[in-house]
Order: sequence, then structure tokens, then C-alpha cells
Amino acid sequence: MRPSRLLGFAALLAASTLIAHADTIDDFVITGINNPTLITFSLPANPQGVFTSIGAGGSDGGFFISDSVSVNGQTTDGTFQFISDNLFPGTAGVSFSSSLGEFIAQGQVLYSGPSSDPTFLIGTFDESEYDWTGPNPFDQLLYTVAITPETSDPSSVPEPSTFALLATGLIGAAGAVRRKFLPQR
Repeated sequence: MRPSRLLGFAALLAASTLIAHADTIDDFVITGINNPTLITFSLPANPQGVFTSIGAGGSDGGFFISDSVSVNGQTTDGTFQFISDNLFPGTAGVSFSSSLGEFIAQGQVLYSGPSSDPTFLIGTFDESEYDWTGPNPFDQLLYTVAITPETSDPSSVPEPSTFALLATGLIGAAGAVRRKFLPQR
């Protein structure tokens, strides 16, 4: 193999092992404390390509993301808005809308960094909303939002370097076979 091809192949191999990585997934559970709500879903810990919103005075307002979600045991597609404190002061939290209903739970910001490149915070957060549809619109519905990293068996997913090692071995074996069976020039 020519040195330039070998160098190019080595660079491509090195780049592929740096680029390939498993995304970290966070599991979300939103539980109603004084209401029967149970919402579960999973999202990337650092979602990319989200639609951002503008807050008061042009500041960072938060971001939207759509995904499949389970609401009280029924699966549906829904849209979440993770709200920063800049949208309107005191309104940080998460809103959710789907064909099964909607809610806006306010309390704490659930991510760090700018909304164009957010990273979800890990932990348990207390959120609430006013029950506008109930008999007393000033009653508060309380929620707990738990965000935990998804755990998986790391040995079940091969590392990119394992694939790279296998590929170089196969290429080397193919080169040896080719050299043995092709006539020399």
C-alpha cells in the first residue's frame, strides 16, 4: 500500500473513533403529588438542534423538543418546552402538550447552559401549576420532576475502537491474501 494511502486510511480511522460515541440518555418522570398525573419519557442529556424561544427583552427563553411520551399509561407524541427564568420572571419549568392534554409546571430551570446547547440537570425538582380547569382556579397542582441518567450495561455496546481494530485486522488479512494470490509485477 502506498504511504499516502496508508496515512489517509490511518487519519480516517483515527477520526472515526473520535467522532463515534454513544449519546447519554436521561429518563424523566413527572409525578403529580396532589393529582393523578404520571408522565414518563427519555431525552438525550444534551439535545441538539432544538427550537429555541425568545424571552423577555430578547433574552434566552428556553427550548422546545418533541418526543414519544407515556401519560398515565397511554403512549402519545408530545411537545415539551423547557422554560428558562428569562421567558417571564418566575416562570421557569416545563410545559407539555399532546392529544392527551397539557400542563405547565413552574418552579425551577431544569437545564444548564444556553437553550441552543442545553444539558439537563440531574436530580428531583418541585414544580407546580394553577388548576385553571378546576372549581377553584387558584388551587395549585404539585408535581415532582425526577431526571436520572439512563443506565445500561456498557459491555453490551461495543466501543468504536473495537470496530476499528476489527476493520484493520480484516483489511490486513485481505491485503495478505491479495499479495499471496496475485502475481507480482
